[in-house]
Amino acid sequence: MALKVKAIETAKEHSAAYIRTDNDSLNKPMLAINRKLGYEPLRGSYRVVAKVASVLPEARICPLCSQDNKCEVESGAESCWCMREKFPEELMEQVPPDQNGKVCICEKCLKSFVMET
Repeated sequence: MALKVKAIETAKEHSAAYIRTDNDSLNKPMLAINRKLGYEPLRGSYRVVAKVASVLPEARICPLCSQDNKCEVESGAESCWCMREKFPEELMEQVPPDQNGKVCICEKCLKSFVMET
């Protein structure tokens, strides 16, 4: 706490308008100290993180056949072939729930399904 008090004193000496601190949102003792010193939480301010290895590769993999889905959006385009297609609900139900809405079914799987039904 002494370090925090020193930071506040230094900020006042330099006529700072604001001072900021960060801490873990689950660290209740530190949150209590910060509030006691006059800090107020910023509404809607939070960080989210994801391991790049777990996000990017999966976005290009078809959840049904595990092949490249050739997603044009993932390659930087504004639209993709899949945005112009109609995917039958029965086909969409085959996508694992944790991947639904996150990855694209490839064109080959779509065409195979349509031909079989």
